[in-house]
Amino acid sequence: MSHDATNWAVKQRGLRPIAKVVLWHLADCHNPSMGCFPTQEYLAGAAEVSRASVNRILAELEHAGIIRREQQIDPKTNRQLPTRYLLAFENGFEPLHVDVGVTGLDTAFSDDPCLKNDESRVSKSAVSVSQSCETLTSKGTSNLTGNALRAESERVDFDLAWNAFPHRPMSNRTAAQKAWAALSDEETIRCMTAIKRFARWHVEDSEMRGVDPKAQLEFRPGMGRWIGSGAWIEALTVPLKSDPAPPQTDGLVVLTPDHPDFIAIERLRGRKVPLGQSGRATFRIEEIEQARAAA
Repeated sequence: MSHDATNWAVKQRGLRPIAKVVLWHLADCHNPSMGCFPTQEYLAGAAEVSRASVNRILAELEHAGIIRREQQIDPKTNRQLPTRYLLAFENGFEPLHVDVGVTGLDTAFSDDPCLKNDESRVSKSAVSVSQSCETLTSKGTSNLTGNALRAESERVDFDLAWNAFPHRPMSNRTAAQKAWAALSDEETIRCMTAIKRFARWHVEDSEMRGVDPKAQLEFRPGMGRWIGSGAWIEALTVPLKSDPAPPQTDGLVVLTPDHPDFIAIERLRGRKVPLGQSGRATFRIEEIEQARAAA
């Protein structure tokens, strides 16, 4: 526990009440020597919200320049380690630079977040970063030609998601359908991408263990629990062997213009992607997945 961290968190202004609660509990876990490594499960329990809500709030705080999340991977096992949370009052803190997003992105973030002062501004718009993923036809096939990104208002059909998920034996379809129905239209688009990444991870993990992927299904969570717990959000950032650049926090990937994924996205969009001051651009993993499939 760090009194400096919690005092700093209390002084933040312009946050939604629940975001301020999550920030306070996050700061309460800060150790001046070791850093800050609380689990989403802990933050959800402390703030009395779902893990999915915690993930969205953390993204909101990160986009506001108040925190930054660092994904850590074990170099030996390639497994994801606990996320480290960096707080804006810490020396050397640098915010996540979301220079460019996908089509339809609302980038109305404050131009001058006060990172070192007692107060930090949040985004001028309460609208979160929009997402896109591959366009699915009514027959369940992918339409990946041109710049045909799925409209945000279009909901992914449950049967498509159910058929793509790596099911454990005797899976509860009713529970899965209920959890799917609780997702917003936009969340079903992101969740479909997460399901496909989770399915690929399942195969890669089984191969690494030298076992049949079908035999590993009994160790996977049911689809209903996987969605309800917010695990699908974490699946957006699970590292895969097929990733030229693995996704970072909240499914964001920062690329340079010479990166294959950057070039593929420009080809998909049919136009040049503007760069930020860092000379890079930030994309959602959903659009990168679509660009890879269309390449």
